[in-house]
Amino acid sequence: MFGLTSELVAQVPSTLNYQGRVAVNGVNFTGTGQFKFALVNAAGSQSYWSNDGSSSGGGQPTTAVSISVSSGLYSVQLGDTSLTHMTAVPATVFANGDVRLRVWFNDGTNGFQQMTPDQKIAAVGYAMMAATVPDGSITAAKLAPGVGGGGGGGSIADGSITAAKLASGAAAGNLAAGNLSAVASGGIIGSTDANNAALLAQGFVRDPAVIQSEGTWIPIPSGDTVAGHTAVWTGNELLIWGGVTPTTSAGMASYAAINRGVRYNPSTGAWAPISLAGAPQARFGHSAVWTGTEMIIWGGQTTNTTSAPATVLATGGKYNPTTNTWSSMSSNIDSSGPPPGIPDARTGHLAFWTGTEMLIWGGSSSSQSFGSSTGGGAVPLPGKRYNLGSNTWSSMAATNMELSAPISYSGVWTGSEMIIFAGNMGTAEPPRAGRYSPTVDAWQALPALPGNPAIESGFSTVWSGTEMIVWGGVSGAGTSYLNTGFKFNPAGASGLGTWTATTTTNTPTGRSGQYAVWSGTEMIVWGGSAFVPVPTPSFVQYNDGGRYNPATNAWQALSTADVPPARTAATVTMAGSKMIIWAGIQKDPGLPDASVAKYLKHGSEYQPSSNTWSPLMNGSPAPRFGHTAVWTGTDLIVWGGTVTTTGATGYDPTFGDGARFNAATGAWTPLPSLNAPTGRFNHTAVWTGTEMIVWGGQQFDTSGGPGMAVTLNSGARYNPLTDTWTTTSLAFPPSARTKHTAVWAGSPVNRMIVWGGTSDGVGMAVNTGGRYDPATNSWGTATSTTNAPTATFGHVSRWTGSEMIVFGGGLMNGYRYYPITNSWLSMAETPMALSAPPYMPPAAVWTGADLLAFVASNSAPGFGSYSPVSDLWQSPSTSGAPTGNHPSSYPTAVWTGTEMILWGVARDNPATFSTTLQGGRYSSVTDTWVALESTGAPSASYGASVWTGSEMLLWGGSPGDGAAGVTLSDKGHRYRLPQAYYLYRRP
Repeated sequence: MFGLTSELVAQVPSTLNYQGRVAVNGVNFTGTGQFKFALVNAAGSQSYWSNDGSSSGGGQPTTAVSISVSSGLYSVQLGDTSLTHMTAVPATVFANGDVRLRVWFNDGTNGFQQMTPDQKIAAVGYAMMAATVPDGSITAAKLAPGVGGGGGGGSIADGSITAAKLASGAAAGNLAAGNLSAVASGGIIGSTDANNAALLAQGFVRDPAVIQSEGTWIPIPSGDTVAGHTAVWTGNELLIWGGVTPTTSAGMASYAAINRGVRYNPSTGAWAPISLAGAPQARFGHSAVWTGTEMIIWGGQTTNTTSAPATVLATGGKYNPTTNTWSSMSSNIDSSGPPPGIPDARTGHLAFWTGTEMLIWGGSSSSQSFGSSTGGGAVPLPGKRYNLGSNTWSSMAATNMELSAPISYSGVWTGSEMIIFAGNMGTAEPPRAGRYSPTVDAWQALPALPGNPAIESGFSTVWSGTEMIVWGGVSGAGTSYLNTGFKFNPAGASGLGTWTATTTTNTPTGRSGQYAVWSGTEMIVWGGSAFVPVPTPSFVQYNDGGRYNPATNAWQALSTADVPPARTAATVTMAGSKMIIWAGIQKDPGLPDASVAKYLKHGSEYQPSSNTWSPLMNGSPAPRFGHTAVWTGTDLIVWGGTVTTTGATGYDPTFGDGARFNAATGAWTPLPSLNAPTGRFNHTAVWTGTEMIVWGGQQFDTSGGPGMAVTLNSGARYNPLTDTWTTTSLAFPPSARTKHTAVWAGSPVNRMIVWGGTSDGVGMAVNTGGRYDPATNSWGTATSTTNAPTATFGHVSRWTGSEMIVFGGGLMNGYRYYPITNSWLSMAETPMALSAPPYMPPAAVWTGADLLAFVASNSAPGFGSYSPVSDLWQSPSTSGAPTGNHPSSYPTAVWTGTEMILWGVARDNPATFSTTLQGGRYSSVTDTWVALESTGAPSASYGASVWTGSEMLLWGGSPGDGAAGVTLSDKGHRYRLPQAYYLYRRP
């Protein structure tokens, strides 16, 4: 049961002070609570505002605000944008006659509950609409009779405030403040507490009836894995919008365009979603500019499907971050043409903001493969000008270099002119450049570069405030990668402009497609790619760079400590004093489109003043399988994994990153990269009580060309309290392996025990193991091979408190390992129904007394219970257990203390060519199964699950084994058990 009282005090112009009280099960709550807020109409059917801008129709917002609550009391400034997931309250909200505040609360255990009733905002909120009332305009004559005592004494007259004049809920709130109840005789209150002392003390009597709710599925916040998006800096926020996300549901494409985005404030570290209401159509290849008050999105293209081709767009939209609202803009059509009256749709174009107009230049009128910057079908149309004030389009003066098909181009806005630098792709012709003045609507050709170098494509340009700097690129028909550059001063040579070559001393390696920004004093270059002929011809993506100071004509290398992974289709933006790299794709530049690609959902901030990098994350880690997850008592920690089990030239599909999910706040935090283990998958991770230990697994070595799988015998320990990694000892570890198991053997052993697996990642199984002591960072005596199980993989290991049980992997019977005596004991023979091959590992839990093991199959499931005390297997009931028929059905299971929760049993439906997932709860006390609820359930199986003590957390994985064409998941779910509600009646 939740109780709520509140007080609202308005401030001008965009915040409301909200003070409230919240109780859980009749007891005032203390701790950090999760709150969601929305301003709605009287019927609750229309949302005027919400804390993250995502509420519609009075519905619950997506993200929550963390607020400290003490003895039930809390206070928050609604609309305070310095708070994470809080947007400003626009004054226009109170143009509506009846505005009410709706609140949702989550104590971290019971999930989000809507508070009732909605609080009506009377005069307080409308002060925002009356901010300009002249001083002295409200006189005594305008006050209601009796206010001020009727005699001008300044006091409220006795009896002038009657019950009818009290705000709704005021009396109940006053009672609740005194821990009293306003429930009338015969009234009923529900509580999850079977013996609620507070209610009983108030005279309530517990009703014998009990209401049982269903189990609930709740999504874990994830954020977008995105590439091909845009990013603009507003002066205090980075606005990220559009692009594509990977999918297998977009027909022939492996990606789909999106029309959503996020806002990031580097000073507070806060992320917030951009409103979807009125947002432009989903797209990529579009442009974005910042006007000073709005972000203008324009052009781009949709993604193609099997039923319809991609469409190049001539539309856009304007986004105001202050109000978190979108407004429309006219299509790119002007009467001057050519051709007159026909929409000028473009993708892959350039866009600049002049102060009053948006200038559009270049691009293509035909759809492009994702990742292409130009594409076929370039159109001989002039550039366009969009006037924000009049919401109209007009054409620029034409130039003979405009949109020539073989041209690759980049450009800058100087404050008065647009300068375009264009290379001739695949030819030996010198580059061309021109400057356009919107004031006189005229072009002027730039003088030739010194030496007429054959710069073709892949160059970058920045504006320093006085000069355009051009650097890098490719020449020689794509055979020569440049580390040279030039500066163009438009004021030189009496206004004709002059070129000067930049130094090549200490420059980054020659490259193409690099990102470049201007920091205020330097050009910062990062990333890019090049074809490297030795030792094996291959494309290489770079994640290094340099800083060029035009005043001193000198280069300085960027730090490589904590540098983010190389990527394409990302955004790199100068945001105040930091350069922010966001999302994109890690892929082989030599492969077409996104056929082999690891989409990213993280980035990094680079601080030039200290030459340091720091990781950046919005939501969960990128999609993967073969990762690990541990539960710390407060956080789910996800680490490592992969997106494919095959290597590709120049492309590393393994992850060497991870993140922590705090179950109370719902926030993800990236793990540090300093001293982290190398990227890997099919490794193991254990939680010691203070640290996570990662060990073994596989990674891909791409240094010699195609990725070759390498099996590892290294690892590291992560301490969440200090947020640091420590490498595990490399002295005398077990042999390198993957698909092995590891358990943490607690006191008095206090060791990680590693056993089994394969030495080559394929089929060379081993029956050896090791014991690691984190206190001394050393490997002790190897696990004995006397009476040990035969070499195997695909098995499971569980720690009972005194021994490790090894089971499955095709073993005819299980084994028990005793670390204190370093000895093995064979278990009773395994029931035939559980003798699954190594490629179908069982789902298993330790109950505290027995091992429960479940194997999905094409017929009846295999299910067994093993007791170490009696060394006997029993066959519990499978009536009502989920039954799968999918060949790659790998369920996961957790033990709650009273039940086993199983999820991920896959079942194919040949009629619809679809696969559904099932789960169930098994009670060993009653020997019965209950199906898990399907409403809100995840649509993909998960690679990792943990039990927190109150809920099951699942994250990542795939429906199958990560083969080509299988969608990986970057999402997670929380499953909460059915809840009993006890009824208390007031006599």
